[in-house]
Amino acid sequence: MLGSIPKEVVVALGEVLRKYDFSQAYAEKRLGHKFGGGFSAFAPTFLFPLFRLHLTLEAQSPTDIFLLSFYCQYPVDIKQLEEVFGAELFEKLCQHNLMRVEHDQATPTIQIIPFRDLVIATDPPRKDRSGVQCLSFSSDAVMTLFPDSYDLASHVASKTASSALDVFCGNGVQSLVLARHVDRVVGVDINEKALQYARFNAHLNNITNVEFQHHDVNESMRSLGRFDIVVANPPFVPAVRQRTFFCDGGERGDY
Repeated sequence: MLGSIPKEVVVALGEVLRKYDFSQAYAEKRLGHKFGGGFSAFAPTFLFPLFRLHLTLEAQSPTDIFLLSFYCQYPVDIKQLEEVFGAELFEKLCQHNLMRVEHDQATPTIQIIPFRDLVIATDPPRKDRSGVQCLSFSSDAVMTLFPDSYDLASHVASKTASSALDVFCGNGVQSLVLARHVDRVVGVDINEKALQYARFNAHLNNITNVEFQHHDVNESMRSLGRFDIVVANPPFVPAVRQRTFFCDGGERGDY
């Protein structure tokens, strides 16, 4: 799905999000919740109902609408979305299945999370039988931003070099953090869906010095060449059988 969306549509979406300061700093201030490592990175999924109540009790700015919609995954009135996106861009978002319309409201089909000075698209939470939002563990599910995502980013954010390799790149978050300080970044993953998200995120953040390739790290990686920096956030949950790319890390959890 994401791979077929025209680059100009994704770039335009990113420009609107940046225009209205859809950032981690704004989200933390507005929601009263500190993003980052530790349990706090998990908390937003469980706090979404409270965030929604907080955001809807007051007059909404465009950024509040983005938080309610793309981050918290709640339906928003079409008229509000057309006002902040512009009717033409909103129509294109619906046309390319980034927004799902029901009656007079629309809900995103992806989640977009403000992360440092980036915005990161990934798989949205799914709803269980009782309607509660929870993580998706389908075989090709793309990892959301867990505590380790924030912790690793804090280590790589200031690294400068000519080249960097991001192994198990997932939605591309570490590659994009590296791209702020590294001349050329390559991200690799075995999950084609994750690579589609990674390329989408590069366009969303208007970052051009990064590329994403399909690669199985169990095979030789010499064809990729040499890099000054190598980062990895591999699957580390012990699992006898691999069911989910992003978390199942073999019998010992070491892939």
